[in-house]
This record gives sequence, structure tokens and C-alpha cells, in this order.
Amino acid sequence: MPSEVRGVNDWLSSYGEILIFSSLLFLAWKVGGWYGLDRWLLPRLGTPGCVRRPQTPPRPPSRPRLTSAVASLMPAAPGAVDPHGSRS
Repeated sequence: MPSEVRGVNDWLSSYGEILIFSSLLFLAWKVGGWYGLDRWLLPRLGTPGCVRRPQTPPRPPSRPRLTSAVASLMPAAPGAVDPHGSRS
């Protein structure tokens, strides 16, 4: 009988520690999610799902260009060169 009691006590004590550790780990995961640690920490750790891309500066937006149909409707500015080569 004493060996059975000791086995139960060992089982309860080790699973109690695992229960406390897993609860703390779960709470740390939830708090980390609130602060967005997965966005900043996981790419630095090099997780398999994250692909690092080189940091390139953003390109400035290009000027909108007029199509030939719209440009033909607009009056030409004095001294402007026509795309067909004639001056106005």
C-alpha cells in the first residue's frame, strides 16, 4: 500500500507543476499577442514561415500622364512641341 500512495503523490506533484507551468505559458502567450510581440519578435528569431525581404525605400508616386486621346482634346500651349514634330 505505501508504494501506491507514493506513486499517486509523485503523479500529482509532477502534473501540478506541469499544470502551473502550462498556465503561465498560456498567459504569457496571450499577453504577448496583445502587445504584438509576434510581429516584432518572430521575424527576428527566424521562424520558418517568415520570409525576410530587403528593406528598400519606397518609390515616390509617378506623375499621371495624359493619354494621346486626352492630349488631342487639350489646346496646345504656345511654343509646345507636338508629338508628331510640329510646333504650335
